[in-house]
Amino acid sequence: MARKPYNISSKTTTKKVTRRRTTPKKQENLETTTRIRIDNDRLNDVDSLDTSFLEGRVDAKSKKKVLNSKPSKRKPINLSILRNIISMVLVIGLLVLAVLALMNHSTNSKTPTVKRVKEIKEVKTVDDNYLFVGDFHTNKLNFEDLDYHYTKFSDDDYTTDDIAKNIEDIYRYNPSIVFIQVGINDLNTGTEDYDIITNLSEIIDGIKKNREAAKIYVEGIYNVNSDVEDSYVESLNEKINNKQINSLNKKIEELTKDKQVEYLDINKEISVDDKLDEEYTDDGIVLNDKGYEKVLEVLRKVVDKNGVKSN
Repeated sequence: MARKPYNISSKTTTKKVTRRRTTPKKQENLETTTRIRIDNDRLNDVDSLDTSFLEGRVDAKSKKKVLNSKPSKRKPINLSILRNIISMVLVIGLLVLAVLALMNHSTNSKTPTVKRVKEIKEVKTVDDNYLFVGDFHTNKLNFEDLDYHYTKFSDDDYTTDDIAKNIEDIYRYNPSIVFIQVGINDLNTGTEDYDIITNLSEIIDGIKKNREAAKIYVEGIYNVNSDVEDSYVESLNEKINNKQINSLNKKIEELTKDKQVEYLDINKEISVDDKLDEEYTDDGIVLNDKGYEKVLEVLRKVVDKNGVKSN
């Protein structure tokens, strides 16, 4: 005959009363049985786990099944192997990124060189354009008889510092040749040779950086002559003397060698006995018409040397 299921709401069943009157010995055995140790493998083995046993409701047959069941053959994941695999993947990834970065850097490093060559080529294709930079000596030059493109960036009072601070005005002319003649106003204001050379160096560097194809000529400062009848030299700073001028010119020449630009010594063409030739000046400082014609004569030779014939 089939066994009736246990009814927790029944108050008259013998089985229920019997369980309440279980002897201390049987209770001890029951507690010992229900407190058996179950390892992780068995808990993870869903097929053999009877949850009713953990709740104290398992029958003897189920207890025996759990006690006699063998541990699962499923092996736990080896964390050290997993860590090694992850490490290898990260190392490989980093190596790939490093190779890609090197390839990208190599490509980028070549680009400016190609671009630079292209820019220089474009600058060389412009028509010859001659720029004269300086103080009153440059400002008074008359280029009307010359048949090539020219322009002036000059002022009677310009110093090397004035030009260095306004160097952008030189770039906008896009010159193929630049003639620089400046410095006597610096001496008249008491500027030291070191500062004059520093300013000239900055001017040269600026032109070379922004107009790479332009050829640069730096002229020496012209001598003065205090012996002419209407000499104006005596009213100037005491540093306006030929000894100081020649000393500064040597430093300017050394600078041009260091910067690999041309030094143009027009001063020797208009001087006699280390002073400005009286034939070329009326006040001992500023050139007269003959003096400026002599300067233009030298400049024509430089222009002709660079491939443009002037009248």
